[in-house]
Amino acid sequence: MVLGAGEVEYRWEPRGGPVVLVFHGGHLRAGLPLGEEVYREAGCSLLVPSRPGYGATPVTTAPAPGAFADAAAELCARLGVRRVAACVGVSAGGPTALAMAARHPELVERLVLESAVGPLPWPGRRTAAVGRLLFGPRVEALTWGLSGCWCTAPRGWPCGCCCAT
Repeated sequence: MVLGAGEVEYRWEPRGGPVVLVFHGGHLRAGLPLGEEVYREAGCSLLVPSRPGYGATPVTTAPAPGAFADAAAELCARLGVRRVAACVGVSAGGPTALAMAARHPELVERLVLESAVGPLPWPGRRTAAVGRLLFGPRVEALTWGLSGCWCTAPRGWPCGCCCAT
């Protein structure tokens, strides 16, 4: 959908239940429903936008967490979502979820952070630089493709990993 800030890829799964807005981390996009099972099984409607640089959301669309939170609020309005029962921030989606809750308290009822990154100076500059190099929006698929699967779960364990299921 084209919003004021630009194009935003999203997945909207209306179920009639409360709406859960999910901001995934750096290695997921709207089309990959990893970690959403608990909300789906509870009958929640899911709204999952791809953050800037992932999926079909260009990196130029509202690239800061606050700006993307504003874009997500506009997306909610366009879809007729007046209240979000939970705004979920997973990993690198945490700062956007925090911004959403802070900037749009009339929309967000509660905030859920799952292994979310925060404003602390971790990792160090060298680790952060290597992370950007290996997992930036333009090369992350290649990195994961070359690495294979690093899952250590026993075969058949329901971890959601590509090699253990």
